[in-house]
Order: sequence, then C-alpha cells, then structure tokens
Amino acid sequence: MYAISAGIAVIPESLIAVVTVTMALGVRNMAKQSCLVRKMSALEHLGSINHICSDKTGTLTSGKMVVREIHISDNTSAVISGTGVEPFGEVKYPMDEKDGPVVQTDNVPRTLARFATCAALCNMSRLQFVKEDDDGDEAPGWHGVGDGTEVALQVFAHKLQMGKNALLGRYTMISEFPFDSEIKKMSVVVKDNEKDCYKIFCKGAVEQIIKCCEFALPANRNDDAEEGWHTRAIDNRTDIKMIHRQTYSMANRGLVRSFILCGKLVDIDITSSEL
Repeated sequence: MYAISAGIAVIPESLIAVVTVTMALGVRNMAKQSCLVRKMSALEHLGSINHICSDKTGTLTSGKMVVREIHISDNTSAVISGTGVEPFGEVKYPMDEKDGPVVQTDNVPRTLARFATCAALCNMSRLQFVKEDDDGDEAPGWHGVGDGTEVALQVFAHKLQMGKNALLGRYTMISEFPFDSEIKKMSVVVKDNEKDCYKIFCKGAVEQIIKCCEFALPANRNDDAEEGWHTRAIDNRTDIKMIHRQTYSMANRGLVRSFILCGKLVDIDITSSEL
C-alpha cells in the first residue's frame, strides 16, 4: 500500500489535463498548416521522429506522375518540361551542365526517337481529350487512362508527336506481355512495316532489364535501325556502374520512380502462334 501511495503521489493530478491540452494545441497548430491527424496518439511520438517514410504515389500526392529526365546510353540526358497529363512541353536534348537545345518534333534525334518509340509502344495506357460538350463524368481536358507510370511515358512520347496512335500506322502490335510483379518487366512484340522486321520492346526494373541486355546503343549513332541496335557490347564494369550511378542520382533528386526501356531486333519471323 505504501508503494502504491508513493507512486500515485509522484504523478501530479493535473498531468493528464496538461498533456491533453498540449496535444490539442499541437493539433490546432498543425491544422492551420493544412496537416491532417487521424489519431491523437500518433502525436505522442512525433517529437522524436527524424524521418517519415510514405508510399511514393497516391498517399501524399494525387497519383499522377510526369517524366522529368531521361538518361540515354553513353552518358547523354534529356530534360522534359510540362506538368500533368497534358501533352505539351519542351524536350531538351542533349543536355550539358546547364542547358540544351530544344528538340523539334520534325527532327527528333534517332536515339531519342528510339526511346520514345519504346515508351509509346511498350505501354498499355492511352491519352484522351474530353470536350466541353461531351456527356460524361470527366471534366473537359486531357485525361490519362491506365497505370500512372505508363500514362507519364505516353505523355512524354506525345510531346515528341510520337504517341502510340501516331506510331501504329508504321508498327503492328503482334503480342503484349503485361507487367508481371514477379519478373518486374513488361514486353511487347511489334512488326515494323516499313523495315519489314520484328522488334521486341521491354521496360521494367533496372536490375531486371540489365540482365536481359547484351548491347548498348551509343547516343551519337545516326545509321539505320537494323544496323544501329547492336553497336557496342555492354561493359559489365563501366556501363553497369554508370546505370546504377544515374539511377541513384535520380532517386536522390526526388525522381521517385526509375526504370529502364530497351529494344531488340528479332532475326526470325515471329507469328503470334509461336509466342
């Protein structure tokens, strides 16, 4: 009894009231800064927190992404402007330390065009424009249909006038292999009607796509597509380190989702029944 009495005497009677008032004032100040608190008990440990980890997209954002930067083989980069799903913005390539020339849609560099082709075709999303007089629940303007990552890639391709619809006149879709979370990649097989050949385009996690690649395409190649795909064998030391370095650099600058796109010519005549 003496120990219990001593323990009770040590705790001030007003402690509960003081803690409650303090937490309430803290919630009020956070609410003024547009901060939402679901549970009061979460504030008890807020003072000792150094880092807050959250889901990349959809938790603190609206679930929409945009392509900001592209790194192409042999250490060249492109920077893309524009926000949201509207297919308007400038693509600057190649970039130096400060700036770069704006790419003209009627003269897209071959290497960047190959990247945009892969981004548009290895993609199951689409863009659509809703007019003011259209009946429906969607507001007038541009809307993306599909996964947020794929919509962002489709918007990038549209900025170069190389969206999926624009390319399907030249390319015929043979087969699609949707993204698989186990292998962390997606692939499509298309027929290039102009070159009369088949191509495979693939995109996915950095570590998975690297395993599939044997060759790198230098950024300054200007030859035809058939001769330009397999131009240089990948150096396991130099190239892999460069890719990982660029991936970490993008992540450290807040570019939250990084992945690789690649393509390959198929020497044999592929039909859908053989896939």
